[in-house]
Amino acid sequence: MVARNLSAYFYRGVDSKHVMARWFGKDQAPSYGRELGLFLADIDKYGIIPYHNGSMASWIPAGAGYALAFKLRKQPNVMLCFTGDGATSPGDFYEGLNFASIHKLPVVFVIENNLLAISTRFEKQTAVKDIAEKAAAYGMPGYIADGMDVLDSYEKTKLASDRARAGGGPSLVELKCYRYQPHTSDDDDSRYRTKQEVEEWRAKDPVKRAHAYLLSAGVPEADLYSLRASLADEIERAIAQAESEPDPKPEDAAKHVYSEDAPLPDGTRA
Repeated sequence: MVARNLSAYFYRGVDSKHVMARWFGKDQAPSYGRELGLFLADIDKYGIIPYHNGSMASWIPAGAGYALAFKLRKQPNVMLCFTGDGATSPGDFYEGLNFASIHKLPVVFVIENNLLAISTRFEKQTAVKDIAEKAAAYGMPGYIADGMDVLDSYEKTKLASDRARAGGGPSLVELKCYRYQPHTSDDDDSRYRTKQEVEEWRAKDPVKRAHAYLLSAGVPEADLYSLRASLADEIERAIAQAESEPDPKPEDAAKHVYSEDAPLPDGTRA
């Protein structure tokens, strides 16, 4: 999996304490304060591959490359490549889908379409109504899921994953969702959307919808509030632990950047 998605990380078993320590820029493996917590990678422990750079579009051909490795090694793995609607505009998107389709690779391209690529609205990026339409040009199915509904998102992604694992090749899954907050603290989102639009999407809040579904399925409401309280407590403990972790030392700025075992030009080692 390659993603910038906290829910996907937690599904893979990532500990909240680890995420907070990275967000606080602490001196902790594997990044030692050098990157954002949303770009987490640990192949051996979590099955999350290293991101290649900050361009989310570049993850698409990278995901296809890992899927090719799975196929050549005859591994029963499926690569899930998460990215956003903005990443479907650069050429990386089309090259990645084309390569994956030609080689019938076990990869699922999951596009979280929140309609806003930083500050560029979806209709200014592409002429099609649904990103899933683009899958047909590369001979793969395109599935559309309600990204504000966890069960529909799971169902469509599982359908594509099962197909890939069975040798059917790649698929594209478009999750229709929305971003409530500005892209950054410096982003004036009133330039490209209205408060009314935000409130209309908040009415579809996936957490509230999941809460209502579980109640209808017979889960006691007290259990749901107890779960939320325990999660809030876990977050506070993760923050406290992250704050107590040591910061990187200035003298270690070059450490973990270059191989310490690599020979120098004179044949010696560092």
